[in-house]
Amino acid sequence: MNVANNCGSGPCGLAQDDDIALIWLQDQTQTANVAALINNHARNCFVDEVMAGDDIKLKVQTDPMHDNRTPDIIVQPQYGTVYTGSTRKNAEHGGFQLRRHQRWD
Repeated sequence: MNVANNCGSGPCGLAQDDDIALIWLQDQTQTANVAALINNHARNCFVDEVMAGDDIKLKVQTDPMHDNRTPDIIVQPQYGTVYTGSTRKNAEHGGFQLRRHQRWD
């Protein structure tokens, strides 16, 4: 987990990224703005989907405004993308991709 330190007013929150990115914001009133910023850079960052607000509540069935364990933003990368600084990792087990591409009966 990384503390996002690029805010002028101090830490922005917490980000955990690997096969998906989970972001907890210090100021939850900025959720829509941060999600829009990520969407604006989606192509360059290999982002497939950005979930925030009602999308988060539907996906994980909890509300980040009432449960601090729930991330404010979830970033689903394009298939095959892993967000990591590790030079040892060459594969990952999936993020949300399993649900998208496999049918469970």
